[in-house]
Amino acid sequence: DGNGSADDMLQMLEFMRNDDGGPFIMVNLLYLRESGTDDEAAAAELADYNSAVLGFLLPRGSYPFYNGDAAAQSVSVWGIENGEEWSSVGLIRYRSRRVMLQMTTNPNFMQSQANKTSSLAKTIALPTSPTLALGSLSVTVVLVLLVIGLLVQLRISRRMQYKLRTKGEGVAA
Repeated sequence: DGNGSADDMLQMLEFMRNDDGGPFIMVNLLYLRESGTDDEAAAAELADYNSAVLGFLLPRGSYPFYNGDAAAQSVSVWGIENGEEWSSVGLIRYRSRRVMLQMTTNPNFMQSQANKTSSLAKTIALPTSPTLALGSLSVTVVLVLLVIGLLVQLRISRRMQYKLRTKGEGVAA
C-alpha cells in the first residue's frame, strides 16, 4: 500500500524482528511524480531527502552502493501492475538493520521523509541479504591495497634490476 500504511509498518516490524546483525542492501526503485510545468521540483525534493539520508548513513558505516537513472522502460514485467516505468534505482548498503531503525525513528530524518513522499509517484524498497557481494566496500579496500602492494613490489623489482645492470656495466668498463 505504501506511505506508512499499517501493512508497511507490520512488514517493517517483522523485518526488524528477524535482525541477524549483518549488513544488507536495500534495493530502491523510484518513479518521480509528475510535476507539471516544473519538472525539476520532484527531483529537487528527492535530492533534499537523499542529502538527509546520506548525512545519517555515512557516520554509521552505511553508504549508497549504486545509484542510476533508468535507461529505458522495464524490459520484463509480469505479475505486477504498473511496473514498466521507473525513474531511477538506488542500492543502499546498511551496516545493520539497527542502523536503519535508528534512521527511520530519528525525528530529523522523519521530517525529511516528507520530501521523499511528495517527490515520488511510486516506489519499491526491497531489503536483500548478500549472498555474493564482490563490490562491497571491504572487498574494494582489500583489492586497492593489493594493487598498491603489487605496484610497489614491481617498482622495487625494477629498481633492483636497474642497479644490477648498471653495477654489471661498471665492472666491465
